[in-house]
Amino acid sequence: MADSAMATAPTTLRATPAGSLTAGYQFLRQGQLEEARLAYQRALEINPEERDALLGLAYIAHHQGQRHEAGALYRRVLRLDPENATASSGLLALLAEGDTTSAGGLARDLTQRHPDSATALATLGSIMAREGRLAEAQQAYFKAVTLEPGNALYTYNLAVALDRLHKPAEAIRYYERALQEYPDSAMAKTALNLIATVEG
Repeated sequence: MADSAMATAPTTLRATPAGSLTAGYQFLRQGQLEEARLAYQRALEINPEERDALLGLAYIAHHQGQRHEAGALYRRVLRLDPENATASSGLLALLAEGDTTSAGGLARDLTQRHPDSATALATLGSIMAREGRLAEAQQAYFKAVTLEPGNALYTYNLAVALDRLHKPAEAIRYYERALQEYPDSAMAKTALNLIATVEG
């Protein structure tokens, strides 16, 4: 059975003339966090208020356990764009690490305000998974995948939820899809091992 942490990542980022955002996002998807960080910092040199670069840096900081820095970056985005669902989702993910009960209610409110935000739905899925509410997590991830069918991370998280719900046939299908969406990512390689575990 899968035992990998479920997570969220920022949605597709816009390109600047220098291509820093596009490069940052591609590095992020490949798990090359230091390269992604440098690309996002270059984007901020061009435009200090570039929200997508701030979101990318916040995600990296959170992934590396720098919770204070991640929170500050998410709040900086919200000062620029108070309705930014990705930044709100990031803050909720940070909150959920210490208080899943409060975060769960806030995540539901966020998905009601932003029903078309795959990031908000994926955050809700992660919080539900932490609470052991796997059926609800699976539903939230499924909606996120429907909204962003090319996002390998959301597809992978859906596969993990299905795996934990003892639905191996469905889990395998989504593990394989995650591999097809991003075959070179470290996450996809982990999924490949998990497929073998499920089938074994």
